[in-house]
Amino acid sequence: MRAVSHAILESSVLPDGPLLEVGCGGCAFLRELADQNPRRIALGIDRNPAALSSVRASGAAQSPLAQADLHNLPFADRSLAIVIGLDAFDQQGVRLQTALVESRRVLMPGGILALRVSAYAWLRGEHDRAFGTGHRYSAKEIRTALRGAGFRIERLTHANLCMLLPAIVLRLAVMARIASVEGQFAPARALAGSLTAVLRAEAAVLRSIGFPAGLSLYALARKTAD
Repeated sequence: MRAVSHAILESSVLPDGPLLEVGCGGCAFLRELADQNPRRIALGIDRNPAALSSVRASGAAQSPLAQADLHNLPFADRSLAIVIGLDAFDQQGVRLQTALVESRRVLMPGGILALRVSAYAWLRGEHDRAFGTGHRYSAKEIRTALRGAGFRIERLTHANLCMLLPAIVLRLAVMARIASVEGQFAPARALAGSLTAVLRAEAAVLRSIGFPAGLSLYALARKTAD
């Protein structure tokens, strides 16, 4: 999914300036962003102190990190060029419209907001409760929310298309007590390798075209003039 996220970002002209990943977690994606953008300042925040402590203790933190949430970003107005949130805006306790307005506040004129949320409310189940997903969104909901917060949408596409049908089957299996959510935390190596190959193939396609369906929903939106 990191490869897919890079592909989505590379499909747009990104402004110069600092970038921020909200909900950076273990910082794997943030490290890749920093490596690919050596002339940018790469920043990360997460509301979970345990995640940040783990990264710092491991010595893997290459970027400035802070504990904060989407509703109160610790940055000045118009100070960032890019704000990225991958599975952050759909988490439990997040007020989407408040978070979008706050993201717009810290973005420079013409700055980019890149987000990924879980798609399809009808897929909500034990998996979402286990992973902290508070809401699954439709494309219409995200489009309306972004426009209402003062963004111009440049790209809106689904991703993770190939896993949609297997995910539906797995959700039904969990509901029927045939499978467990815990079994999804550490898939077999062969399965994980296959899924990675599928997602890398999707990433190559998503550089140029969008998907009409998929487990995830990506949006690239540019801050409009005040």
